[in-house]
Amino acid sequence: SWPVPVLGESLFPSRLTDAQLREFMGLVWSGAIEVSFGSFGCSASFEGSPITSPYIRLQAQSGNIISTLKHEYFRANDFERSLLGLLDGSHTQNSLVDAMQSVFEAGHLSIDQDQILNIDRDFFAAAVDMALREFAEHGLLLSAERA
Repeated sequence: SWPVPVLGESLFPSRLTDAQLREFMGLVWSGAIEVSFGSFGCSASFEGSPITSPYIRLQAQSGNIISTLKHEYFRANDFERSLLGLLDGSHTQNSLVDAMQSVFEAGHLSIDQDQILNIDRDFFAAAVDMALREFAEHGLLLSAERA
């Protein structure tokens, strides 16, 4: 699975200086790198409560280009960016549908309504399902053992 885990001992000399340790911890705290004590992989499914990494959620807040767990770039539209921001593992797919409909109804998300007859719960259910499938395909969701 991607990305390939790298053992810390292969990254560092046998002894880190205080400056090297501070720099490394700064990268961890800023979210630039993630430290894991388990497997590191992406999920091809999204049953239960889908989750993505805090770094991916941060990227979704900042812009539409997101680096995936497969080391590729994903261009997210506004709907996908909003949905990615909710994927912290605390929402089921049904609650994600409700949340995305609420975001739209509050005026925080625009949808080109010229091509859509009904923007209702069924519309949001289909849109969330389609986006989650795309996220899984592109390596944006964490595997269950990683979550």
